[in-house]
Amino acid sequence: MSRRFLIAFSLLILIVSPAVGAQAAAAPEQVANDSPRATPAGATFTVPAGWMMTTAESMVVLAPPEPDLHIAIVDVKAKDAEAAVA
Repeated sequence: MSRRFLIAFSLLILIVSPAVGAQAAAAPEQVANDSPRATPAGATFTVPAGWMMTTAESMVVLAPPEPDLHIAIVDVKAKDAEAAVA
């Protein structure tokens, strides 16, 4: 393969890769008080006061005021819990 082709192909991969796995996410929301919320599929949870919540197509990401932790709640369609884990 020519060197030009490899460089062009590498640049194409770098440009396209982030868009392939991206999901449309809502703007992050900071929660003032403990608040009951739900994932897009309806799983319920409580967001603690002061945490940030970002909702995407099939998940919710929670982040506390400290920058070293993120919790993702992901909606999975499966027959039972074992199938969801698999």
